[in-house]
Amino acid sequence: MKRKRLLRYLSVIILLSCLTKSYGQNEIHYSQFNNATLNLNPALTGIFNGDKRISGNYKSQWRAVPVDYFTISGNYDQKIYSKKNDKIFFGAGANFNFDQAGDGKFGLLNLNLLGSFTYMVNRHFFITPGIGIGFGQRSINSAGLNFGDQWRGDYFEKNPTSGEKIDLDKMSFFYPDAAAGLNLRLQNSARTKIDAGAGFCHLNAPKIQFYDGSDSKLPVTMSVYGLGSLYLAQPFDLILNAAFRKSDAYQETLLGGGLKIYLSTRRGKEFALVAGVNYRSDDAWVPTLEVHVNQLRVGASYDINNSPFQIATEKKGGLEISAQYIITEVKPLKDYRSCPVY
Repeated sequence: MKRKRLLRYLSVIILLSCLTKSYGQNEIHYSQFNNATLNLNPALTGIFNGDKRISGNYKSQWRAVPVDYFTISGNYDQKIYSKKNDKIFFGAGANFNFDQAGDGKFGLLNLNLLGSFTYMVNRHFFITPGIGIGFGQRSINSAGLNFGDQWRGDYFEKNPTSGEKIDLDKMSFFYPDAAAGLNLRLQNSARTKIDAGAGFCHLNAPKIQFYDGSDSKLPVTMSVYGLGSLYLAQPFDLILNAAFRKSDAYQETLLGGGLKIYLSTRRGKEFALVAGVNYRSDDAWVPTLEVHVNQLRVGASYDINNSPFQIATEKKGGLEISAQYIITEVKPLKDYRSCPVY
């Protein structure tokens, strides 16, 4: 019995070791990366047309296979205007993520406080550095895991009569996290603009371990991106997005394009549709649809898997939903600040 117990603990330790070494592959990532900007770069905090922004994301993936997972995120950011200098403003916000996968409920909980500083070089060029500080928690619950000696040849025995401990309990650990980045914005109008920059998270390379003796560290994750909108003709805009992410040996390239159609531009009755497709290299095609009504935006997409893993998924990737609501405040004339960041 002691030998079986030792083997069981050893198998869990090996599993956790593999998970620990795979953190680069277990980052939060959305197919609608252009609608999850605070996960892309803290320097995008406050970079939007308006004063306050509330946004959220949800993704459910690979339900056709045993190791499915879901991810949710909640975000808030706002501008803070300078009373002395019209060429600068600040951004402040917070970002929450939760991710869980598999029968062992291998999970991530992450909370970050974000800040940025924007300098207007001229009416068409803005420079924004940003930082983020927070913490993360990794957890796993062995209650959902099964072991080979529970199989008795023709039936499954949940609790062996040998009295061995099957449930090894829930294990978790916390770690501090730090991020930084830089964003450059070029814009000609509210409908023609581009954001380009790079963000880096896990700059402190936090130590990650489920058990004593592990010296693994979370590798720095780099995100380089370009998010653009080009006015074509009334009522059409061309949307183009691209991002490259790298974490240790893991890397992914994401490309996206779409057409935005304005069905109404009357103030208070704005209505537009965005139809397009994103692509994650060697993994999935992602058709997308967004509805914009005044200050509210809702997007939906679905991953169509085209990697070798499609043998298991039958090309069924996952549903993803994004939502964003922007608040624009009416400012008293004496306190009015013109912010040309659209």
